[in-house]
Amino acid sequence: MNLMEISFDEKKREKLVDLLKNRPSSMNEKLAEMKRCRERIQDPQFVWTFLLQSAATLGGNRGAEYLFANPDHLKALAFDKLAEFEDPSKLEDHLLSVFNKCKFRYAERKAEQMTKNVALIKKMGGITAVCQSALKLKGKRAKINFIQQFQGIGNKYGRNFWMDVYDPDFYDAIALDDRMSKVSEALKIDEDEPYALREKFYLKIAKEAGVQGWELDRLLFNFNDYFLKELSIA
Repeated sequence: MNLMEISFDEKKREKLVDLLKNRPSSMNEKLAEMKRCRERIQDPQFVWTFLLQSAATLGGNRGAEYLFANPDHLKALAFDKLAEFEDPSKLEDHLLSVFNKCKFRYAERKAEQMTKNVALIKKMGGITAVCQSALKLKGKRAKINFIQQFQGIGNKYGRNFWMDVYDPDFYDAIALDDRMSKVSEALKIDEDEPYALREKFYLKIAKEAGVQGWELDRLLFNFNDYFLKELSIA
């Protein structure tokens, strides 16, 4: 498909490129801080941790705030503890109880999905084996395919999983989430356009602004209100 098949407001697009080029230094400091997330792959259960994070953030960040702020919640959701459940229905009840305490959106659906993910990880040899397999993967497509084996992981989270650990194969990726949708709305982009076409549109903006796709994604996510306000007066 041709990039120009996407309809957008040219004036606002130019404004966004300019905002990115002339961003405040505080944004660069935030980017540097977020890039240190790469260290999290040292966690021997990092795949499970990030599957939980994906579940927690689907529909809003509130669930993640409650989950990661309370060590007891994380302890209750440790993979080794969950793997001890022999009855899937009891595991699902346990997950639902914790998810409700963490105020997850769509908690029942997520409890069902994560129950299936526990079973899949066990079938794959356990969480240690899964993490080792993940770290051996080469290339963006292989990594997306691997993580999309799991319930609840679609196009957005298939990218975001790896972007959350600043994986080199995803420096040029965009995770099109709700906040990005607000930017697309400001730019007059139809959200029904194919995911790949919209991602390519933003990657071209990133290139013109002199930033990685990953950096563009994180800037528009973490400073969403700033960019939306500036675009509204363009």
